[in-house]
Amino acid sequence: MFQKPEDQISSYNRAKFFIWNLLSQEFKPTLIGKIFNNFISCLIIISVIHTVIDSEPEVYNFFSHPFFLISYQIFRLFSTEVFMVEYALKVITCTESIKYKRFGPVFGRLRFLFSLRAIIDFLSILPSLISIILMSKQFYLEGKIQLDDSHASALSFFRMLRLLRLGSKSRTINMIRRLIKRQYRDVMSSSIVVIVSWLTMSMLLYFAERERQPEYFGSITESMWFAAVTMTTIGYGDVAPKTVLGKILTIAFGIMALVFFSLFVSIIGNAYMEEVSIYNRKKGKEQDTSRQRHVDLLNVLDHLRQKIDDLSTSSLQNIQQKHTCPNCNHRFVSNQPSNTPH
Repeated sequence: MFQKPEDQISSYNRAKFFIWNLLSQEFKPTLIGKIFNNFISCLIIISVIHTVIDSEPEVYNFFSHPFFLISYQIFRLFSTEVFMVEYALKVITCTESIKYKRFGPVFGRLRFLFSLRAIIDFLSILPSLISIILMSKQFYLEGKIQLDDSHASALSFFRMLRLLRLGSKSRTINMIRRLIKRQYRDVMSSSIVVIVSWLTMSMLLYFAERERQPEYFGSITESMWFAAVTMTTIGYGDVAPKTVLGKILTIAFGIMALVFFSLFVSIIGNAYMEEVSIYNRKKGKEQDTSRQRHVDLLNVLDHLRQKIDDLSTSSLQNIQQKHTCPNCNHRFVSNQPSNTPH
């Protein structure tokens, strides 16, 4: 017998919900979801490590044996397929998320595709996709495949974006993102002050040093390099002011830079401590709620035990009253009657 369309739709929605919760762990963390996410994290780490090693010629030549090259190609194809399937499943099931479900199946998926996480997922698999396409084209035209990644080396940077996926799952990273979002106005105000001070410093240094050092301070944009180095307290030493006014400006701006960075640290630090305290309070409330539920359950069980004891006692008393013999003395011991003679 065939299922009804309603049953089919219900099964499809349940499957979508299960897959989305498995991939995102949005609603209820499961053991299978944790195992899958750890597996994806291992693939990301191995892929990034190989991308870093691949940029070192000596290490690459050391592993130039066909066995290592073929093994790498197999791993790359496998990891690419896993990331592609994961990305496709997210696009299909993203409408089960509370964030995208209210926009409908079409606009919900569009909003997901243009979200930061979806863009990172797509860019991280882009080099491998291009590499596979070019290798397939080469095999179709020449009948062979060149086992190297030189045609996709320019896009190898995008593979490093997979590390951002690990950061998006971190509680600390999510906490920092929330605090920056909460302190957005303070951070933007401080950033505007720093940028205005940087441009002002560059202009003043340009007017003070352009005649003595035209090769370093010949324009405001060239002066911005020295101002940025001074502001970050790096001090490469390749450029130094020679006029008295330039030296005074450099000292003043160095002190201002320390004040600005202290301001940034205080804003972010206080916001982070507040976020940690909020998280601890929520965690404490959850623990208190769980503990209270446990206590309530124990109280209910104890109440049921008392009720059962009361019912057992009353039942035994009723049995004794009903089975009392006027000519015999019967006693009930351990729920078993015992006879005693007159």
